[in-house]
Amino acid sequence: MSPLVRRTALVALVLTATVSLMSGLPASATTTGIVPTHLPYPTGGTKTVGPGIDSAGQNAQLADSLGAAIKPSWHSEPPVCPSSGDTNAVASATAGYYTVVAYREYECGYVAAYRSDTGVKVWQHSISAATNPYHYIDAVTGMVSDGTNVYVASQSYLYAFNIVTGTRLWTTDYVGGLGIQLSAGNGLVVYQNYAQDAKTGKNRFDLMTQIWGGDCQSMMAGTRIYFSCGGDIEAFDLTGKRLWRYNTGDGTNSRVPQLHGGLLYIPGSWAPTRMTTVLNAATGVFVRKLAPSRLPIAFDGHVGFFTDIPWQPGAASVSAVDLTTGTTYWTHTFAVTGTSPNFTYTNPNAAPVVENGIVWVFLARDTLSPGQIAALDEVTGATRSFTTEAGTINSGGGSFEIARHRIFVDSGSGLQTYVAK
Repeated sequence: MSPLVRRTALVALVLTATVSLMSGLPASATTTGIVPTHLPYPTGGTKTVGPGIDSAGQNAQLADSLGAAIKPSWHSEPPVCPSSGDTNAVASATAGYYTVVAYREYECGYVAAYRSDTGVKVWQHSISAATNPYHYIDAVTGMVSDGTNVYVASQSYLYAFNIVTGTRLWTTDYVGGLGIQLSAGNGLVVYQNYAQDAKTGKNRFDLMTQIWGGDCQSMMAGTRIYFSCGGDIEAFDLTGKRLWRYNTGDGTNSRVPQLHGGLLYIPGSWAPTRMTTVLNAATGVFVRKLAPSRLPIAFDGHVGFFTDIPWQPGAASVSAVDLTTGTTYWTHTFAVTGTSPNFTYTNPNAAPVVENGIVWVFLARDTLSPGQIAALDEVTGATRSFTTEAGTINSGGGSFEIARHRIFVDSGSGLQTYVAK
C-alpha cells in the first residue's frame, strides 16, 4: 500500500507533564512546545505506514478536521448468526464515499459497505459455513483495502470484494489467524510470508525467511516488504528477494513493523529488556532504542505517541515521546476504579489516532462495560473531551478510524460513528 502524505514535523521542547484522566489538567505545565501541523491532505507532509490507523489499517493517519466535542451519528449492525451473541466491528475501510466494515461473530461474520456520510447500506455478504467454498465453520479475522477492493480474512479463507459493487472477485485458502496483519498494494496482498496476486488470489511468491512461527508478521510499504518474527527483522523486494536482516535480540518480539520518516520502528513490549527498536529502513542499520509501546505507535513528525498497558495490574497511559532523543514530553494516565482486589482498569483498545492537534484514544474496561473515547490535547496531553459509548465493546480490540470528518468505532453491537457537535 502506498503511504499517505499528510503532515510536517513537530517542534518540541524538553519538558514533561503528567496528566490525569480525572482532572484533564497537566500536572507541571500548560505547554510542551509541541506544535501540531496536521493540515488536510495534500498540504501535510508526514509519511507513515504501519498497523492500525488509516482506512486500510496501515497507520498513515488520515488528515481530517473533526473537533474535540463529538456526538453519535449513524450505527450499523448486521444480523447475528445463530451461534453468536454479539457483533464486533473488527476493521473498517473508508474509500471515497464508501465505508466497508468487517464484522466478527462466533464462528461466522459479515462484510458490508455503507455510504460514509449517511450509513445507508450499499451491499453485504455473509462469511459463514453456508457461503465459504467448503462449508467449514468460519469467522472474520481482519481486513485491508487498496482503495479499490477490500480483502477480508477469515479463519480459513481470504476473500476479495469490490468496494463499490460488492462483487466477490475471488476466494483462496488463508493460513493466517487472529491478529495477523494484512497489507495490500503493488498488485499484491501480503500477510506473514505469503504474497498473493491481488487480481486472482493466486500465490505470487513466498518470502524465504530465516525464522518462522505462527505469530510472525509482515508489512508492505512502497516497494518493500518487512517481515518480523522472533526478534528477526527482514526486508524483501517485491519479487521476494531478501535485502537485509537484523536481529533485535528480543526472541519473543514478532510485532508488526512501522515505517515513518525513512525509519523502521519495531515496537517493544515492556521496559527495560524489550524496548522499541529503530532501524534504517533502506539498509537495516541500527539507529536507536526507544520506549516500548504495547499498541502500534501513532506518529506526527518528530513525536510518537506510545501506549503503556502494564502486564501486571496497574494504570495504563499514553505518552508523547521525541523520536530522536527519547524524551517524554507528557504522559496521560487513565483511571483505575474500584477497590482491591477488584480494580477496574481503563486500557487503550486500539492504537491512538492523531488528528489536527488531538490524540484520540479508544478505551476499554471489560467486555461488560461501554467503550470510551478520549480526546487528548496533543500539545499538553490534557483531556479535551471524554465520550462513553452506548454499547459494550470487545476488550480484545476493534475498529477505530477517522475519515470524512467522523469517527468509525467498534461498539460491541456493530459499528458506531461520531461527528462533531
